[in-house]
Amino acid sequence: MVGMGRRITLAILVLIALGGAAGWFEKSTECRQQAQRIDELYRQAKTLEAVAARRGHQLDSLQSRVAGLASSPIGSLYIDRLRHRGLQDPVATLIANLQSHPEIIPYPGLEGSKMGFYDTDRTRVLSDRWVYAPFEDGHIGGEAILEYSVAAGGAISWKLVKARLDQ
Repeated sequence: MVGMGRRITLAILVLIALGGAAGWFEKSTECRQQAQRIDELYRQAKTLEAVAARRGHQLDSLQSRVAGLASSPIGSLYIDRLRHRGLQDPVATLIANLQSHPEIIPYPGLEGSKMGFYDTDRTRVLSDRWVYAPFEDGHIGGEAILEYSVAAGGAISWKLVKARLDQ
């Protein structure tokens, strides 16, 4: 009987050891799976980091291009002509003067609002004769091509060439 008790004890110890080994094996498999997942996430993070760096370079390139754009494409010859007629800062002066002439806009504002040339960032002095200017009233808007002339002494007069409302 004593031998049987030892066998049972030995069997119990073997079962406990196998149970521990199975638990360790499960934990080891789970750890390997977690390590693989971490490796995959690391690769994805590196890929996204590279994409972000490329996008950053593209953004820098676009920003430098935009910074190089003139607020109006008017050439220096036209600028000189306008200065000779009395406009010290022709582009800024023309845009400011146009803003003071909303009566040129051939469309009424909606709901009591007033049409005007409010978006000076999009207004373009094209030459010593032409201007492109968007207009709006806060509800609707459009764009216009205008002709202007500058008399000696800097007096500016405006003539609407074409206007349209945005659809």
